[in-house]
Order: sequence, then structure tokens, then C-alpha cells
Amino acid sequence: EHRDCKRLLSKLFGHPKLRELYCTAPAAAKIHQAYRHGLLEHTLNVMKLAESIGSIYQPINMDFLITGALLHDIGKVRELDWRRTITYTHEGRLFGHIPMGSSMVDSAINELKRADGFDEEAHHAIIHMILSHHGKLEWGSPVVPKMREALVLHYADRTEAYMTSFDNEAKRALVRGE
Repeated sequence: EHRDCKRLLSKLFGHPKLRELYCTAPAAAKIHQAYRHGLLEHTLNVMKLAESIGSIYQPINMDFLITGALLHDIGKVRELDWRRTITYTHEGRLFGHIPMGSSMVDSAINELKRADGFDEEAHHAIIHMILSHHGKLEWGSPVVPKMREALVLHYADRTEAYMTSFDNEAKRALVRGE
């Protein structure tokens, strides 16, 4: 419902090439949803988990949380190359999806800001959620979650990735007769 969250999502997902990349990208090279459309599956699951967790642990700005959930891994479209096999791009190896995604979203927000303004609180919250979604510095986040929405997003992302990895390993174990 937040005007600027809507504008941002419309700007990013209204871009045909970015939308195509986002909808076809894998979520990872190996660990979870390492297949075409995996990013979309992962993101929708994270969004559902975040929405559920956020509804329990109020107060939560659900507009910021859902926007952050939808955009938290957007940098994967530049980090990964999935034309033949899933590999890391040169840029992806150098920078990683978190700073690249943050930069992509920050650029879009700044364009919107120049055109018609943009809520500063929303700007900071969305960028913070992208930068902190891995939860810990040693797990690749440049910053740790410092707001409720960022913490919810971190746990939704972590739960989704770990449950998917667990399910995949359980299926492989069954095939091996374990």
C-alpha cells in the first residue's frame, strides 16, 4: 500500500529485461534452488514466511518488509550466469549479490527521488534489509539487521534456504537407500 514501495516495485519489475532475468534466474549456484526460476520460487517462499512471521511479531511495517523480501536477492540476476550451467559472473565473484542488489535498488530509488521524491525512511529500510539479509558479517552481510523488518527478513530467508536444502538432501538420501 505504501506509495513509494509500489513505485519502486513497478519501476524494477516493469523493466522487461530485468523482469525476465528475475523470473528465470536460479537462487544459487549449488545450495538451494539452483535451477532456472529458482530465484522466483525462493523469493515467493521468503515473502510468504516473512509475511507470516511479521503478522505475529508486531509492530512491523509490512509494506517495507514485503518490498525488502521481494528485492533481497535481486542482485542474483547479475551475480549468476545460467545460460548453460550455473556459474558466477566476473562481477558476481568480485562483489556478490548483496552489494550489487543494494546498488541496483538504490539507483532505482534515486531515479524515483529525482522525478517525484521518495520516502527517506522507506529508502533506508529497503536498502538496510538487502544489505543485512544474510544476518551476520561472517555470512556475507555488510551489516547486521538493526530493525525488526530486517531481522524478520533474515530469518525468513535463512529458514527458506535451509528447509529447501534439507529437503533436497533428504531426497538424495532416499535415492541412496538411506
